[in-house]
Amino acid sequence: MYETLYIVKTNPFQIGQQPWLDYLFLRKNPVKMWLMRHGYFNSFNGVAAFASARNAERREQEKGERRPSIVELEAINEKKKHGIDFLTRFRQAQIDHPEFMTDFQVLAASTSLVNAGSDTTAVSLSAVFYYLLKNPAVYTKLMAELDNAAATDPASLFSKTTPDGEGLVSWAASQKLPYLDAVITEAFRLYPAVGLILERHVPPQGAVICGERIPGGTIVGCNAWVLHRRPEVFGKDVDVYRPERWLEADPTKLKEMRATMFQFGAGARTCIGRNISTLEIYKLIPTFLRTFEVSYFWAVCFLHCCVYVGELAC
Repeated sequence: MYETLYIVKTNPFQIGQQPWLDYLFLRKNPVKMWLMRHGYFNSFNGVAAFASARNAERREQEKGERRPSIVELEAINEKKKHGIDFLTRFRQAQIDHPEFMTDFQVLAASTSLVNAGSDTTAVSLSAVFYYLLKNPAVYTKLMAELDNAAATDPASLFSKTTPDGEGLVSWAASQKLPYLDAVITEAFRLYPAVGLILERHVPPQGAVICGERIPGGTIVGCNAWVLHRRPEVFGKDVDVYRPERWLEADPTKLKEMRATMFQFGAGARTCIGRNISTLEIYKLIPTFLRTFEVSYFWAVCFLHCCVYVGELAC
């Protein structure tokens, strides 16, 4: 599964730069598409096959059983500590909205969940640690903020205690750490997880975008990597990792900067996993840094950046 996800995630970035590759070798090759349509080989990629297999397992489990209604499902959800999984909700939606939620839609939704949530948060976490380790002064300043918060009011910083006695930083506590917020936001700015243009279709009547009349049906889009490097918004040093910019800006400028951030998209199609991803990042980074000491080095074999992790002495 992880190997499949790597391939699935790597191909779009290559195709995004060289779209002709898709027609020559990959999904849109006309010969390959003809063979798929006529059943000469399975057109599912590994992620879709995984989602299809889980759906088949669920159908087998439900044989001879009546599916609960939405009201019954919510009642069950209240009793279960682990809640109701997405596949159960998708299959329930087939009963409530059969005209829309077909077997194909259940598979498509399940596949999207596996794809969308698999590596974007990991990319953002990697970016934060990368920039921290490439900028020792920032790392030292962040650690000072965390250590000061722990020394001043440890009860409010930590939500609970792990078996080894280390505390886990709570979401509420992480929101009281301004430099942590600046460190994470600046990493979001310089290294947004999605490097592709987020496409939208212009409505049939057309639209005026940035003073230009765009015909209906045209595909338009924005790239976060471009938006996040606008010097008129973020300053002349847009290519520099400097968390202080988020603390030095006046309220008006700060509002403009935050409104320009596009790492999760924007508008009605903002990433639905934004809140859970943000929660994970803001809790994991301070907890990890309070538990481990990290350092930076270059691996000799491929010259890729690696992170050495050494546990702090008690």
